[in-house]
Amino acid sequence: MHRFLIITSTLCCLSGLAAQVDGPLRDASQRIKTGFPKSDGYRVIVCGMTPKRHERVVQELPFTLHFSEDHTVFVPVRARKPLGVVHVRSESGEWGLVEIVWYFDLDLKIRDFSFQRCRSRAREQISTKEFRRQLAGKSIEQLLPLLSEDCLSLQPKALDVATKSRSLAVVVVRSALKTILATRYAWGDQGELTDVLSVIQRVYPQALRFDRIDGLYSRASETMLRKHLGPHGGKAIERRTAWLFRAYDANSRSVGAVFRGDWRSGRQLTRLWWKLSPDRRVLGVMPDRKWPSQQVQKAFQGLRGMSLAGVPSSVTPSQLVTAEALLVIDPHLKNLNAASPR
Repeated sequence: MHRFLIITSTLCCLSGLAAQVDGPLRDASQRIKTGFPKSDGYRVIVCGMTPKRHERVVQELPFTLHFSEDHTVFVPVRARKPLGVVHVRSESGEWGLVEIVWYFDLDLKIRDFSFQRCRSRAREQISTKEFRRQLAGKSIEQLLPLLSEDCLSLQPKALDVATKSRSLAVVVVRSALKTILATRYAWGDQGELTDVLSVIQRVYPQALRFDRIDGLYSRASETMLRKHLGPHGGKAIERRTAWLFRAYDANSRSVGAVFRGDWRSGRQLTRLWWKLSPDRRVLGVMPDRKWPSQQVQKAFQGLRGMSLAGVPSSVTPSQLVTAEALLVIDPHLKNLNAASPR
């Protein structure tokens, strides 16, 4: 309840501000290495801020934030193990657009930040280690008390900063709050992001970027499920867990896709991951942890090469749930062979 009130208060403070959006991260390798010196690479995950998710936020809270259609996070890795989160956010400042690169740990506490673009004369002081250390390690619960009730100014003794630099300091603190909230909206529990990344980069180690798509069970897909699987088909996967990840290499070429969904068989629920080729064929299926039985494992291992064109008229449970997965993701993979639009 306490956390709910804090987030609600934050949303109330920020709702009246002009909409800010994600910005591009320039010189990504260098900037990520600066923020995470021990990293040996990074992955990019783009998460669509769907109208459905936005609607849920509006229903739960009296105020909301304005997002761009996509929320992009850069995840520094070492030996494929996530180290933190990097995100760029653009804000309106007194001297024009301000672009801030945020470095967070995996709990979304501030590690550091830097300006990618800022024309304010206060940039020099706000960029000092002395100022940045005042924000380091802070969570959203610790950031909120730094601002006034309307979130338009600093509390009198909140931060050690010159009077002439306080305006830019407010921009920075507000940006941190919005960045953390946007990431929470996109991923919920931050452990979800790291768990997902550990799987999808293991499936496609050559991929640099993953585009996440959810809201897969649309009216059109429900019609397709009934048409192909009958009136009682299309109920093997827990809808809220269904995510699709399109994978692209460093040259923005598609290398395939990964679909995740919780499969309900009787009273047992098993999280499964389907590896898919660019031509929409199943390359393999694996569980999040372990198979319910060797028999189930063998059944799913026999699905390699399966596609919508190859679904038999009489299907086994493993073929049925895989057919459901292929049907709901098919509209999102038809142009997978094309280069990424980003």
